[in-house]
Amino acid sequence: MISASPGPIGGARVQAEFRRSMAVVNALVMIQPEVFIAHAPTKFDDSGRFTDETGRDFLSKLLVAFEDWVRRVKAAYP
Repeated sequence: MISASPGPIGGARVQAEFRRSMAVVNALVMIQPEVFIAHAPTKFDDSGRFTDETGRDFLSKLLVAFEDWVRRVKAAYP
């Protein structure tokens, strides 16, 4: 999950509520890693490019983990 907000916690509460909602419908959701982008308006340049290096590192790790998670889900639900 990825969330971004102008506030200091980066959408953590909305992620918790979203996970809860997805559990009700028995959806498959990758829980970890979580990415919270706090103070989001300060993390993008005028072209909309995400410029925060720490955040970019988190997003890279999330994409690697997502690829692995998709493979495991496909194997479990052929």
